[in-house]
Amino acid sequence: MAGQTYEIVRDLIIGCRLSPGTPVIEADLARQLGISRSPLREALRRLEEEGFVEEASGRFRLIATITSEKVLQLYEFRCVLEKFAADRAEGMISSDALERVTNKFDYLAAELDRSNVLPFNDADFEFHQLFISRCGNPLIVNQLSRLESQLRRVWNFVGSHVLHTRLSLQEHIEIVEAINAPRPRLLASAVERHILAVGRRVAGFVEERGRS
Repeated sequence: MAGQTYEIVRDLIIGCRLSPGTPVIEADLARQLGISRSPLREALRRLEEEGFVEEASGRFRLIATITSEKVLQLYEFRCVLEKFAADRAEGMISSDALERVTNKFDYLAAELDRSNVLPFNDADFEFHQLFISRCGNPLIVNQLSRLESQLRRVWNFVGSHVLHTRLSLQEHIEIVEAINAPRPRLLASAVERHILAVGRRVAGFVEERGRS
């Protein structure tokens, strides 16, 4: 029961149906979900360990806030891990694997022309797996898998931004060019530029939302 409750509450948080900064009143949330407080308390403990829930004062909890500073820190951490993964994966990406991903670029661009960013969001993590899955370090792969939920929550919070997504697609194209380039370490540099640029853009969206 605790595991199922954890999944339900986690999905509500990632989807921002439990909004950042919302006080967590165990009795009210348990009633809303139709469960007892014991599995909910265990789920909240796990979610606090993962950064989705934070302690405000004493035993009082909040759904973790999303700030521009936190977003920059999240992307900086992601950058450290993915840059290392890209460096280790250089020369390990087959032409077939690369083609499977790049074949989608024209489709993604066409969808962006229709202001539809969802296909890109779905394809984004698959693209990054080109080098993450080939880095040879399961600890890094696991950490980045855990980060994915935090990143999806931030994306759901800031909403759709077509221009930002176009820039991200262009940066993916530059990463592919780095993969195909004969010079070493170009891939890691391209990945670093991309992730830090995305972090700055997304942090800016968070700031704009805070001012509105």
